[in-house]
This record gives sequence, C-alpha cells and structure tokens, in this order.
Amino acid sequence: MILGEIIRQKIREDGRTAKVICDEVGMSRGNLDKIYHKDSLSSDLLAKFSQALRYDFFVHINPYKYTPQHREPLMAEEPDKQYLTDTQELRATKDKLRALERELTFLDQTLADLKGNLRDKDEIIALQKDKISMLEERLSQGKGKGKGL
Repeated sequence: MILGEIIRQKIREDGRTAKVICDEVGMSRGNLDKIYHKDSLSSDLLAKFSQALRYDFFVHINPYKYTPQHREPLMAEEPDKQYLTDTQELRATKDKLRALERELTFLDQTLADLKGNLRDKDEIIALQKDKISMLEERLSQGKGKGKGL
C-alpha cells in the first residue's frame, strides 16, 4: 500500500471531513487528492499529517529492506496483517468512543432539561408563596376593616 493510500484510509477512519484535515495540515482539498496517489512525502508534510490524524506515518517510511543482489523485498506479510488487525481494533474502539460520546451528550442534555424544570418548579413555588402572602394580607386587612364598623 502506498503512503498516500494509507493517509486516505486514516482520514476515513478519523471521522472528520477531509476539508477539516486539509485546514489543519494547511493545504487545499485538491492537493490532498494528489497526495492520495503519492508513495512518498516530505518529512514536514508527513509530520503534519501525523499530528493532525494522531498516527505515526513514519512507520511506513522504507518498510522494505533490499538485498544488494536481488533488490527484492524481504519483509514478511505478517506486519500488514497485524496492521489490519490493529486498524480494525482501533476502528471498533473509535466506534465505542463515539457511542459513549453520544450517550454523554444525551445525558448532558437530559441533565440540563431537568435543571430547567427544577428552576421552573422553584419559580412556580415562589409565585404561589407570593400569591398566598397577598391573599393573607388582603384577608387580614379585610378582618381589620370589619372590626372597626
């Protein structure tokens, strides 16, 4: 897998839009599309992607070792399989985290609603107390007038 494809995959897994990542890295969306087809990038740009996506892309630099005679890759298939397993686990963990964040948002909203209801209840009680006080005052004024006659 070329480096640009790995970056594309990590952007998809991240959950944010490509535009947001482009803004964070400091490039246009068109340039990002070009990067998807590159097998190498400058270390500065790779560092920006690593920081934006919270993933160390430098592990993919020179992943193959070549013998001087054959110039063939000596790397086994197992690291790729491990990478896919780690990616799947990471995706599952991110999905769980998003679900927990949604639940937390729902609970925060429920708490805010309950606090609002409590304030409303307190205001109603205060108004009822004011009304009772006014009625008691009128009643006591009415009794005072009746005694004087």
